[in-house]
Amino acid sequence: MKNEIFISDGALATASGVALIDNGKIVEFFPRAANGKDLGLSGDEIVLTASDEAELAEALREFSAKIKILNAKMDASQSEIEKLSEKSASRNERFEVAMQKLERLLKK
Repeated sequence: MKNEIFISDGALATASGVALIDNGKIVEFFPRAANGKDLGLSGDEIVLTASDEAELAEALREFSAKIKILNAKMDASQSEIEKLSEKSASRNERFEVAMQKLERLLKK
């Protein structure tokens, strides 16, 4: 990891946040306030030192890992929902067939 300093893009000043820039490209944007808490980003320029960058990178890795776990749980939940939906559709189909048979018997 290079010892570089990243500065927020002045064009994003009205966006109220911090841009993480790598090789002139915006990699991530962090809003000025999160969960109703001021992040203390009142200046026009935000400078990240190498240690700040390392801390931020670690926080992003942890966040990414948590999001991956959450996505896996959501996928499992969606799979379970689809299985239950298929069972429900099968039950509805059997019920409809039984009702049709009952109707035919009653018409006789």
